[in-house]
Amino acid sequence: MLGSLFKGNKFRFKQTFTYYIPAPPLRKTGYQEKEFDFITQYILGQGFEILDLKIQSHSSETSSGLWLVCILGTNDEKLASERINIDFSELAGTKGSDQHPIDPDIIHEV
Repeated sequence: MLGSLFKGNKFRFKQTFTYYIPAPPLRKTGYQEKEFDFITQYILGQGFEILDLKIQSHSSETSSGLWLVCILGTNDEKLASERINIDFSELAGTKGSDQHPIDPDIIHEV
């Protein structure tokens, strides 16, 4: 699915968006990273395209997880001049809450 998002080099402006996903606790079933999905949809909705996605695992004695580095592209000069600074709790309307309710009507299939 992500492969269909990568559009090549047709964009005048590029920037990175870096995101860290801590490893979830051990479980018997798979895990969907809804927060990253929501943030990705938000970025796409702003007018960026995902040009590339790099994943780097991280592990230490006390924690582990994944770094995700997205290369984003746009032809919108104003959009490109703004740095992406996303507070998920503000986007999801959960500021001050430990819960991250996702409105399924906001996340669209790409």
